[in-house]
Amino acid sequence: MTTRKRTPEQVEAAAAAKVAKAQAADAERRRKAEEKKAAAAKAKQERAAAAAKAKEEKAAAAKRKADEEKAAAATRAASPELFLELLKAARRGANQLFGLSDLTKGLKGGEKTAFVTRWNTAIAEGDLPPGVGSLVVGTGAKAVRKVFLLADIVPRLQQHTNGQAARFPAAPVKDRLLAEFDRLSERSGGRYYVSLSDLRRALSDVERADFDAALNELRRDWILTLSPAEGRHEAIPEDVLRAGIMEDAKLLVYVARRES
Repeated sequence: MTTRKRTPEQVEAAAAAKVAKAQAADAERRRKAEEKKAAAAKAKQERAAAAAKAKEEKAAAAKRKADEEKAAAATRAASPELFLELLKAARRGANQLFGLSDLTKGLKGGEKTAFVTRWNTAIAEGDLPPGVGSLVVGTGAKAVRKVFLLADIVPRLQQHTNGQAARFPAAPVKDRLLAEFDRLSERSGGRYYVSLSDLRRALSDVERADFDAALNELRRDWILTLSPAEGRHEAIPEDVLRAGIMEDAKLLVYVARRES
């Protein structure tokens, strides 16, 4: 059998077809490679998004747990029964006066913070559990308010039978005024002065004339001093102004300890 010889045109056409086929195959390989690359990138993005979501959900769950534990600690710390339990436990030695930090030795970190916060507020507001009192120990910057059991007072207070809490015999106004000054100063972070209005409010059961007499006695004893609002940049509330004492055409509204 004889083979027909191809013409130059046929040879050229065959060569062109071979090149085109090779180019098409190469383009298909590149397309598939691009598709594979895009699929891998998409899968990576999806994995990253899933990991971020899982991380976010884990963080949210941890926050919920922390919030629940904090709320539980706050609830437990606010319990008067717990306060009395801790005070009585601390009372086993000879000491009968305790700072709040002395009562927190058996509590966990979150409970300690919640306990001190809750009962600092209660002390400031006079809202201690029945059978518990507080007083300031020390003076000036070293003054610390401590708590104690009323049952430890000698002689013991007469207990009322009408459901009301027992009260201390009234202390001299001068002593109460100085104690309240120290308490308010401590509460404000050790600032050396407090407003006369806050002091009057703390001793609201004392007549204004008796209050002023006790305050003037402390001034004469070179313990406390009064100053006007002059030179202070903050706005002075109306109640602070009403509580002031007018002397030498100046309204004295702030109380401070004299510097030794």
